[in-house]
Amino acid sequence: MNHGNSGLAHGTSGSSQMTMENTELAVKSRELELINKIASTEFNKSDFSYDLSKRKIETYILNTALPRGGTKAKFFIETLGYSKSNSKEFYDNLAEAIDKKIPSKVTRTQYGIVCEFREKIKGVNGKYEYANIIASIQKDDGKEKYRILTVYPGKKEKK
Repeated sequence: MNHGNSGLAHGTSGSSQMTMENTELAVKSRELELINKIASTEFNKSDFSYDLSKRKIETYILNTALPRGGTKAKFFIETLGYSKSNSKEFYDNLAEAIDKKIPSKVTRTQYGIVCEFREKIKGVNGKYEYANIIASIQKDDGKEKYRILTVYPGKKEKK
């Protein structure tokens, strides 16, 4: 019978390796619990910040000059009537669209927790009252409020 080294590292219950593994496991477990809690809880629009979102709305989401993403901005302008001049109204209607909704997806990134919502947003120009959108918002590590990452058109409903 060979009782030699199997080539595997074996830590003892008091080893620093085991303590580090237990700490990492505890951190991952807490993060998973947090993600599961967020994924099963209705979002509250009071946890959302216009101040943190304004720059992203005006320079990215509603910016038709961007080579990538300009078509998204054209959709929001032409279909729903949103532009940089009424970015606060866009934000308010997005907040209303996701308020009291459960995210369709929750992930952890290196920057924080990202929630994705697939909802309908109200337009301002009367051409279409509502349009399907996909919105990703993020609560950065160390922050209290969520900010917009992106919003783009969802699939059209079949008539």
